[in-house]
Amino acid sequence: MKKLISVFMIAAMVLSVAMFTGCNNVTNNNSSDTENVSSDSKESPDSADGGFEKFASYMEDGGFIKGSGDELTASSIGAEYGERYTVSSGGSKIYVELYEYKDTNSELALKILSEAKNSGTFSLYKDLSTENTVAAVSADGKYLMLYTDSSTNANNVQTKNEAVEAVKSYGK
Repeated sequence: MKKLISVFMIAAMVLSVAMFTGCNNVTNNNSSDTENVSSDSKESPDSADGGFEKFASYMEDGGFIKGSGDELTASSIGAEYGERYTVSSGGSKIYVELYEYKDTNSELALKILSEAKNSGTFSLYKDLSTENTVAAVSADGKYLMLYTDSSTNANNVQTKNEAVEAVKSYGK
């Protein structure tokens, strides 16, 4: 059983590396300092509380993302659904990944959400040298955000901190 779990965790790590470094449909549009760069909109699952689309709208209303994101393989981190948004601000390319967890009791979901909540990251990404990536979990524990920005620009750092606080207060 331990070998099976180890194999699953290695497979999840390989998938997350592929997901994190995979191809991204990026175009160049200099019409705004903060812009979304993504592919066509994707359909996401809905739930009685508005689900992922409501969470994404909340993040867009806060100015952290814009438009639709690229669908991700969310199961590699135990999530039901996820999208990646690419934004430019202050000359830096920012990646915001949003995930929805419907089953927060699975072993992988518990591990990821617990680590993200307690340390602002999780082990699948610690091994990838992504010290510029922070993770935040919503107050209701159903949503995860990964925010990657290598800029040390004061405005970018402030926006990253505001995005983290926005996610942490979502679902109270």
